[in-house]
Amino acid sequence: GRYDSLELAWELAEAGKIQAIELSHPANSESDREEIEKIIKQYWLVPLGGSDYHGSNKDIPLANKMVESA
Repeated sequence: GRYDSLELAWELAEAGKIQAIELSHPANSESDREEIEKIIKQYWLVPLGGSDYHGSNKDIPLANKMVESA
């Protein structure tokens, strides 16, 4: 994704070091999202949503990205 960390996400998922991963982040491209979905499905991770909302100084509205429950 934004930090070029999808390779690390694969490694952590394979090692059982993570149980969830942020799927919907405003900075993720469509191809990032597709790759994250593959990680989620392969390792049964919980998909998390994110708005990158850290206060009223952001112009990204709270809960603007939603993730369907598994």
